[in-house]
Amino acid sequence: MDARFNLMLFQHTKKFQDEEMNHLLAMRKLRDSGYVIPKITPMFAAESFDCYLCPKDFVTKAVRG
Repeated sequence: MDARFNLMLFQHTKKFQDEEMNHLLAMRKLRDSGYVIPKITPMFAAESFDCYLCPKDFVTKAVRG
C-alpha cells in the first residue's frame, strides 16, 4: 500500500480458490478500516478453463510446408 499502486491484477485459478478468497476478504477488511488499498482487477489464468488444459496445435498444413 505504501508503494502507491492504484491498481492490482489478481490472478484467479481453480487450484488456490480458498487462499484467493481469504486474500480478497483481508483486503476488504483493510479498506473498511480506512486503509487506501489498490483497486483489484481479476485476471483469469488459462488453467481455470478446461478447454485450455491440454496443448493445441495451431500451425496449419500450409505453414508446415
